[in-house]
Amino acid sequence: MAEAGEGSVLKGACPDDDNPPYAVHLRDRKDELCSNRADRLDKDGLCAVDSTTRSAYGSSLADIKWGRNKEHVPLPQTSEVVVYSLDSHMPVYYRTFPGNIPDSRSVETILTDISHAGFPRVILVTDRGYESVQNLEKYILRGQPMIMCVKMRQKIVLDRIAEFGTIGGKPGDMLFDTESRLYYKQYDLEYDVRGNGDSVHKADRMKLDCSSTPSAGGRGAD
Repeated sequence: MAEAGEGSVLKGACPDDDNPPYAVHLRDRKDELCSNRADRLDKDGLCAVDSTTRSAYGSSLADIKWGRNKEHVPLPQTSEVVVYSLDSHMPVYYRTFPGNIPDSRSVETILTDISHAGFPRVILVTDRGYESVQNLEKYILRGQPMIMCVKMRQKIVLDRIAEFGTIGGKPGDMLFDTESRLYYKQYDLEYDVRGNGDSVHKADRMKLDCSSTPSAGGRGAD
């Protein structure tokens, strides 16, 4: 049995206790749980995707692998992913991934799982760990609504930032949001993805929000 220790460190399972009855029960009921939670979601509701790494001793569990540890603990790990409603804060999906699988590579599995669980069309919110051109095109091909943070090194972001030139005060024609105290500007973008054969899928209402912090004169993009 795996036991939780300090700092989210798991002690390796004993050979005679790899599959305790309650663990098998929870695994068998996971799909049913996700389906029941999916029934409580509204169409176009906001759901956040979040993950963490859990360091572990031992190697008897299949998902314990060496990977990029988010807390810089020099141990192998698992990656734990949770999707939860931003309206009710209710967890609606969870899964353990091998510790050597980065967040960006888990997207296909997450989308497939929530589809099989009967989720309505929810809007998924992700951080930069899930961002990649390949994932963006997956979302477009699936018609999956997303709010995703984007790395500044992406060309589509760098080109927009370059339009502002040197920022010495109020950046260009950005607006100011008094609640977040950020300058911001939203762009409408066109993006095409080639499907099978000669088919082309156009992104539906794709937008890029750029923001700048006034106090530090820094620039960012979300």
